[in-house]
Amino acid sequence: MVKGFSIASLVLGILSLALCCTIWLALLMAVVGLILGIISLSHVSAYHGPDQSVCRGMAIAGIVCSSIGLSIVLICLTFAAGAGGFSDFYNTCSRSLDDVFQDLSYSVSL
Repeated sequence: MVKGFSIASLVLGILSLALCCTIWLALLMAVVGLILGIISLSHVSAYHGPDQSVCRGMAIAGIVCSSIGLSIVLICLTFAAGAGGFSDFYNTCSRSLDDVFQDLSYSVSL
């Protein structure tokens, strides 16, 4: 379990860094990676396998990568809020959803 959590934390941390342009997906990955890394790091002392130090290293690397990814996402969200990007995003999404529902109503009525 410890090894799996360590690997998952590292993978999610790296993905949160790689996918910073998709803010909400990167935010989710960074938070989950951080949680898994902390859980893994807290349990690694009780784990007495031959690769205990490897699991500890992967957990620490996952925590670091997830923290950096989370920081980048929060900085991007802060700049977006300051620039009024949320209102543009909301208006775009609401127009898109209206178009989808309108298309669905046409297809149902046919």
